[in-house]
Parts: sequence; C-alpha cells; structure tokens
Amino acid sequence: MMPSRILVIEGVESLREKLVSVFTQAGFVTADAYDYHRAQSAILSFDPDLIIMDAILSDKDGFEACSELHSRLGIPIVLVGQEGSDKAWPRAVESGADLYLIKPFVCDEALVARVRAILRRYRKGGNRCEE
Repeated sequence: MMPSRILVIEGVESLREKLVSVFTQAGFVTADAYDYHRAQSAILSFDPDLIIMDAILSDKDGFEACSELHSRLGIPIVLVGQEGSDKAWPRAVESGADLYLIKPFVCDEALVARVRAILRRYRKGGNRCEE
C-alpha cells in the first residue's frame, strides 16, 4: 500500500519544517508550501490525502481556504491556529476542518496518531485516502 501524502501549508518556516520532518519520519510522503497561492500548484502536482494548514495565511484567510479546499478536494484538513477562544473550534468545524490545533503544540507521536486516525475514518467512509 502506498504511504499517505500530506501537504503542509504553513507560513512559519520552523513549524513547517518540523511538521514535514515529523510526518516524513513517520512514513508519510510530504510536501509543503508557505502560502495559499503556492499550495494550489502543490495540490495539482502532489495530490495530497490530507492537508495541515495554518488558519492565518499571508495571502488568504485559513478558515476560508479550508472551506474551499475541503469542498473541492473532499480530503481531511487539520487547521493550526493561535486562537484559543470558544469560537475557533466551531468556526474550524464549519469550515470543514477535521481537527483544530492551537499553537504552540507538540509535534509528536500523538499528532501522528491523530492524523492516522483521521485518514482511517476517511478510508472507511469510502474516500480515496490510503495509508
């Protein structure tokens, strides 16, 4: 079975590199982009199974981008944001996010396990994700 492909869209270079490293070491195939515009070409060439995306992008609102990408691609999206209010999670869910993480967070086995669980749910639901 082919490993799942994860696209990381994150403007903070250190976090983007850390996420790519963690998921690559966990056996995923990864690609990254630092803004929404560059993510569009990465999506076309990389065909991700899951996207991890910042809620605040330099060139587009991350919640809006999440909604567009989820509607268009039908794949799981993990949103990462700094807003910890009671409004952030409902807004993320309404945007189509499968998970909302508040920065800073730990990139570790728990995050990898959550992503694997999300991908399994999509696979069982008949979506195209394979792991």
